[in-house]
Amino acid sequence: MRDHLTVDHPLDAPGRLEALRRALAEPGISDLARDTFGMQRALHWLSATVAEVAHASPSIAFVLAARYTAQRAIQASVNQHEIPTEATSGAGSHLQLASPPASEPGAARVMVPWRFNPEAVLLIDLDTRSAALATKDALTFGDEGMTRIGLKDARMRSVILTGRADGVLDETGAFSAVRDWSIFTSAVSLGIAERALKAAEAYAVERQQFGSNLVSFAGIRALLVDMHMRVSSLRALLDAALTPPDVTSTVPLTVLAAAGRTAVDVSLDAIQIHGGYGYMDEYPVAGLVRDAISMRARSSGRRSVTAAIASERFRGG
Repeated sequence: MRDHLTVDHPLDAPGRLEALRRALAEPGISDLARDTFGMQRALHWLSATVAEVAHASPSIAFVLAARYTAQRAIQASVNQHEIPTEATSGAGSHLQLASPPASEPGAARVMVPWRFNPEAVLLIDLDTRSAALATKDALTFGDEGMTRIGLKDARMRSVILTGRADGVLDETGAFSAVRDWSIFTSAVSLGIAERALKAAEAYAVERQQFGSNLVSFAGIRALLVDMHMRVSSLRALLDAALTPPDVTSTVPLTVLAAAGRTAVDVSLDAIQIHGGYGYMDEYPVAGLVRDAISMRARSSGRRSVTAAIASERFRGG
């Protein structure tokens, strides 16, 4: 599968998209959330899969994170024969999902990965921790995202809820969707950070300066250790979020707030270790920075997440 994610040709090149579909479908990765629904360690398996895919392609990892979130929400909410073949998710704030069409223009606009032409979109409001499922008929589509912002293979595009959502999730279902979205998108950011760290370590070991490997310099060693600690801390936070006390816990949101910043910071540190070479396409770290910044924005941004956490923790204060 990794070969289909890392080849130099564009994903839209003839034959490559179909090859990727097969590479994800044959080992059961595409529908893993559906196949493991109800299993005790499903979230562990799914988040580990997303993080591993992110090592090769953050774009496709994000596609899977959104797909898994939607699959689990649909599986819990509707009968088997009503489940769409393709679904995706997007998160935002002030979406007004309970009273569509939105009373304010663009209030229910979110950016979603549209790589496999989904039939339905799960819209998630992180401020109110609400969620609703909408089919294409209830959506208006905006422009596709510009590739320079990162996540280019996810085929990002904006969708606006202009009709009536097919189903607003009940409180338990909505809280579960927020939890799943937080965990899976955090796993993408973790995968980005892990890959950036690995790339920086490999470069520091191989690259020589003044007759010595970069890793022999105290400043480089200190920076690598700091990167390692940040990645380890994020991994521990994600592990904690996989077993929260109940579905209403804000622990997954806390991880989401930390994950985006960690991925960006570690990727920028990797650029620093590479020096000027870090900005060249021959090395992966410049692309990882773009993907990390896009992930922080597309997972709904740190401000929205921290506002939701603060609202929950200081309710009534």
